[in-house]
Amino acid sequence: MDIIEQDFDIEEFLNRPLFAHLTTLSDAGPCETPVWFSWEDEALWIIATSKSSFARRLLKDERAAVGIVDFDLKRGFLQHLGMRGVATVLPMVIDRRARLVTRYLGSEATWNSWFRANVVEQQDVLVKFVPDMVIARDQSYFRSGDLANKVERNPSTPEQVSPMLDHASFGVSNLSRSIAFYDSALSGVGYCRIWTTVDAAGYARSGIDESFAIRQAPAPIPVADERCHIAFVASDRAAVHTFYDAAIAQGALDDGPPELCLEYGKRYYAAFVRDLDGYRIEAVCHE
Repeated sequence: MDIIEQDFDIEEFLNRPLFAHLTTLSDAGPCETPVWFSWEDEALWIIATSKSSFARRLLKDERAAVGIVDFDLKRGFLQHLGMRGVATVLPMVIDRRARLVTRYLGSEATWNSWFRANVVEQQDVLVKFVPDMVIARDQSYFRSGDLANKVERNPSTPEQVSPMLDHASFGVSNLSRSIAFYDSALSGVGYCRIWTTVDAAGYARSGIDESFAIRQAPAPIPVADERCHIAFVASDRAAVHTFYDAAIAQGALDDGPPELCLEYGKRYYAAFVRDLDGYRIEAVCHE
């Protein structure tokens, strides 16, 4: 593998759950397909159906290219990986398929049953892309305008930015009831249940370690002080409304409907509810 340019750790970059764009060749010219992937054994692995157009094209011409971008405009972060090589269509290996999908959706136990049956289990071939040329370029200077020392001048790379808190958890009086509540309420702000045990459940964005958990308490839960609460990040105002509506539908008590809370900030848009045990929870966006 010939690395033409390397501004960042390629292995670490390829372990992020990003979308890749696979370019293949047809009689009419280049064709591009967005795909999930995993990086194992010095190759990029992609799942496909034997009927998919890009798999059929690769059976005729194995030459291919891949582009992957990690981009965050607000942080001024942009890393791009471009690769050129050959892609071979191989028989499906179920374990490899499961590992690949788990990168994006988390534990198999949490996968949507419809998606598993109608999408995942229909993928019957693997595409193995082996790069022979790689360019790993950090272009985060697009905000600072400084071309020099790109990585050193970019303190906002994913591996360097950590939240203040690793995770939070609540004790609940009835685990199954609270699971139903949080499954519904948190789905609106992009969180899903990624693991469940006999006495606990954990929630996170797909493919990311838990940020929030609930655990069966051995004794009745005292009513939480109103100054104690947890706020979940919402992507936009519509997500705040979805969170609020779902929580109320599941039996939460209204503690402040969706609105602009100017006392907290000019763009602080939030909704507050009390969950089934009286905990004060919030969804907030800053737009």
